[in-house]
Amino acid sequence: MAYLCRNNQASRIFVNYNIHIKAMKPVLTLLVCFLLYGARAQTIAMSEDITLRNEIAYELIGEMKGQLLLFRNRNLEFEIQGFDRQMKLGWSKLLELDKRTPVVLGFTHSKSDFTLFYQYRNRGNTVLKAHRYDPGANLIDSVTVVNWGYLFYTPNIQIVRSEDKSKVLFYFVERQTIVKAAAYDVNGMKLLWERISCPTILSMDRIFPISSSITKGIFL
Repeated sequence: MAYLCRNNQASRIFVNYNIHIKAMKPVLTLLVCFLLYGARAQTIAMSEDITLRNEIAYELIGEMKGQLLLFRNRNLEFEIQGFDRQMKLGWSKLLELDKRTPVVLGFTHSKSDFTLFYQYRNRGNTVLKAHRYDPGANLIDSVTVVNWGYLFYTPNIQIVRSEDKSKVLFYFVERQTIVKAAAYDVNGMKLLWERISCPTILSMDRIFPISSSITKGIFL
């Protein structure tokens, strides 16, 4: 079961996962609380019980248009749920992604929309794609960010977001020595740059001065 709770104003999010076993079946309890620091009094609203089974991942997208959006990943089925200010489930909607083994990487969101990033296989090629949705999870636009070509394995693509969530960096390490990366402009829905690097010392701190590499295209 899952519980969502929040106060009147949110400044920080806490996610606590507890695994319980009952009748030989794992039940995942998801507790998401919004806490306001420095406030003298808080009003807490808690959602009804949500049974979570067969999901492999969950992500709290954020608050948009007065509703809290929650993403539920059931491996081959992807769902967005919207909760109102009283933490009551208002609606849910299944997302349609490419059916060739999609792997959701993460989200960014603004006040008026959110973007989902995922990778999938197309004739052996590893393709990275972005879908933009409105607060009701209706698809606004989609774009192929980058095609990394044929790979005999599924890369473990990492995602790094800029502080203002307007730029996103994707990268993965190949054969422990080659770093492939791409930077994406969320607002413009376009690829900023794509790079391949073979650093002498494989250190993420050396490779990515994140604030500059995303915006200026510097890839050491």
